[in-house]
Amino acid sequence: MKKWISILAILVTFLTFANIYYGNLHSHTSYSDGKLYPEDAYNYAKNYVDVLAVTDHAYYFEQLINGKTKPYLTKLAAEKATVEGEFIALQGFEWTSGIGHINVYESLQWVDRNKVSSMEGFYKWIVEHKKLGQFNHPISVFGTFNDFEYYPQADLYMNLIEVGNGNWSAGDVINDEMLKNYRIALNKGWHLGATVGQDNHKPNWGSANEGRTGIIAQYLSYDDIMSALWSRHTFGTEDKDVKVSFSYGNYIMGDIVKEPVEKATLHFEYKDYDNIDYFALISQSGTVVEAYPRSESYSTDITVEIPDGYEWYYCYIKQNDSDEIVTSPIWFQKESSIYVNNVKYNNNVILFDIYNVTSENVEAELKVVDNEHVVTTKQVSFKPYGIKFLSVNLGKLSPGDHLIKFLVNDVFIQSQEIFVKSYKKTVMIDILHENDHMDELKEFGQFLSENGYRILYSKRMLTNLKDVDILIISTPKVDGFDFSKDLLAPEIKALSEFNGEIILIPGSDETYFDLYKQKINGKVIELEALYEMFGYTKKRSVNKIIIDIGHMNDYGTAKLTKLEDFIKSLGLEISYASKLEEIDGDVLIIQNGKGYTERELENIVDFVKKGGKLIITSESDYRNGGNTKELNYILEKLGLGTRFNDDQVVDEVNNYGARYKILVNGVRLYSPCSLIVGEDAKILLESETAKNEDSDGNGDAVKVDKVVLAVEEQSGLGKVIILGKSIFSDYDFDYNKEFISNIILN
Repeated sequence: MKKWISILAILVTFLTFANIYYGNLHSHTSYSDGKLYPEDAYNYAKNYVDVLAVTDHAYYFEQLINGKTKPYLTKLAAEKATVEGEFIALQGFEWTSGIGHINVYESLQWVDRNKVSSMEGFYKWIVEHKKLGQFNHPISVFGTFNDFEYYPQADLYMNLIEVGNGNWSAGDVINDEMLKNYRIALNKGWHLGATVGQDNHKPNWGSANEGRTGIIAQYLSYDDIMSALWSRHTFGTEDKDVKVSFSYGNYIMGDIVKEPVEKATLHFEYKDYDNIDYFALISQSGTVVEAYPRSESYSTDITVEIPDGYEWYYCYIKQNDSDEIVTSPIWFQKESSIYVNNVKYNNNVILFDIYNVTSENVEAELKVVDNEHVVTTKQVSFKPYGIKFLSVNLGKLSPGDHLIKFLVNDVFIQSQEIFVKSYKKTVMIDILHENDHMDELKEFGQFLSENGYRILYSKRMLTNLKDVDILIISTPKVDGFDFSKDLLAPEIKALSEFNGEIILIPGSDETYFDLYKQKINGKVIELEALYEMFGYTKKRSVNKIIIDIGHMNDYGTAKLTKLEDFIKSLGLEISYASKLEEIDGDVLIIQNGKGYTERELENIVDFVKKGGKLIITSESDYRNGGNTKELNYILEKLGLGTRFNDDQVVDEVNNYGARYKILVNGVRLYSPCSLIVGEDAKILLESETAKNEDSDGNGDAVKVDKVVLAVEEQSGLGKVIILGKSIFSDYDFDYNKEFISNIILN
């Protein structure tokens, strides 16, 4: 929450920074699944970084080497390689499980997933051994630690988190999903310093890319580096030598300010050969300040009002070459043994975590206040480092702004702003009874939601009609199960007692339509009349197809002649676009493009959200062919769950002449990638015999159990067809014609 902010920004040519050392805190050798030995890693890395940590996977450690453990041998190599003032070598291990991966530093004791597979078990281990831990690559593919469920005692040792990870020479090291999970972890209560790790599995320790962890320390010594890491004095960067400073008085990034503070002036400085194009100060309550300096040097003072007893601030920077930098936060916390975090609001109920950060039994009084009105007062008690997950019903909130305060022993410890929207009306759409016209009604519901209506969908039984003004029931379709079509006695009772308006849309099962009319006192109208009632214009049919050819796409006009002839034979218009500044068609086809401007990306999103259809394709990672990063960014901006995999699909059984020429359901795909399928995606093409592999050897391919090559997802009022490879070229068109026709026209 931000109340009062003042900004003083000054462009400068000379800045003074603390000592910054650049490290790689995540790497592997042949002691697990990497190459060569720790001695080689340290000897190589000293030419590229100031600090290297070798963190091999612990599940390889059962095997001894000449009677000695791998952690012990790694530690010996680290001690030999360390030359204070020149290079610091660290030893550690990586605990890996399906829940997530964690690095532990400077520990000869180790634990793996065979000994401890749960997060709770691992946290008990790290607390017992009192070692420094780091959350690695927090994305869904590798695990997000049970959504960063908070353990107060483990927070004393889990002090670092990767906001970027990757061993590729050019790619998205710091990415949106890791940044999102960074904020989630901070909001849960974790105190974490930002890092970037190369996660090397090749003999390129420190040189794989420019990704680094900036470490702010007094001196390049083992003790000072470890002290800095324990204190979270770090930042994650995609630029190998950028200088940044973020401070409040004598406190720097990573510090926790416990002294009483009402207003704080935060100081930020930047220096690099690359311009800083974008700067943001981000807090627990959201983005506080944004700036566009476009300078090699930048300094700013930002005065903020601390809103409550627990708030954090960190800086996000983007350079003109798109490199990103993320600082560790500075925390402002009132002295308390009990804190509140992870606050969420849902349907008049406030949910939150409340926990004890001390080693003592604690009792306290908790007050929850809504706009100065005390909603509840309760006594809470905790065991040492105990945590509880509580909820409070706020009652029906009036429209407008609400400030929910949490007071522990009358200390204002946390707050949450809630805005209660004033809706025109609440509309419920029944989806429980084999209802007809469901696709159309969901699109219609999206339209209503975007135009001031609250939209609900029936759950379990059609009985909870509280606060519903209009109930839309499309009667059953012909196919489906009769027992699902039947209205149950409690539903008939609830419908008879309902005081709102019931609209019946005729479905294709005429028998059940007649039954519904007998049992429900509702207004019968056709679908088109419903649309007219609410001013909804159904999206137009396909008339014009636009093909993007201006972004280094696969296949230009010379290789799309058969597709063009086919489209014209249907009486449709086809257009080729070099820029996507105005998308004036019904279907947009993007074949493995790259280099889209922000304006073009916004136009793509707007086009789909308003009802357009996007067909977007990538290709395999053979010779880094797929523009995976940029294409996945488009999918992310569209709010979709599906992602292109950075891999190569091969099939020894179903192919048309070579293992990389995939044949599935009669459709030909030349050297495709697989898809990581989103939760809401409808699968269009999947193979029982194909497999995926990491063709470019970058270690960034996600192993999939079943290869999916085409899906469909809804975004706003539009649809997105996602394909692992373009299927439109003259080489394959005749074989793919039927499938192409379906995805364009239907």
